[in-house]
Amino acid sequence: QDIPPEYDAIAQQQLLQEDTDRADRAAQAHQAYSLLQNQKWSLDRAILLYGQQHTDERLTERQNLLARLDKPLLKAASDLYKAYKLLQTASQKLELPQRVFTDSVDAIRKYASHKEGFRVKGVASRLS
Repeated sequence: QDIPPEYDAIAQQQLLQEDTDRADRAAQAHQAYSLLQNQKWSLDRAILLYGQQHTDERLTERQNLLARLDKPLLKAASDLYKAYKLLQTASQKLELPQRVFTDSVDAIRKYASHKEGFRVKGVASRLS
């Protein structure tokens, strides 16, 4: 069967629009994933995910975030939160000024971001 040229043009235009929409959705998904990756070592996100005090609004935000993150991002947030709590406890026991605690947390976050984690080459992670 021959398709009239005007219908063929409409079908081609619809296929082109579908391809464009699909490419836009893929670009948006990639952008959202990149944003999550760029915030891999976000202290705010780590506290939201692993902190203890949550309002209803923050709980919903936490649940949405948990649904979107993959295992490496959750592990990074967990590791950062553990380091944060360790520094917080040490800072309180040593009665250090808040500025020292804040600077320490920022330094450890920058280190983890730069090195992609807390591992230090040549240092054992377990005691023998």
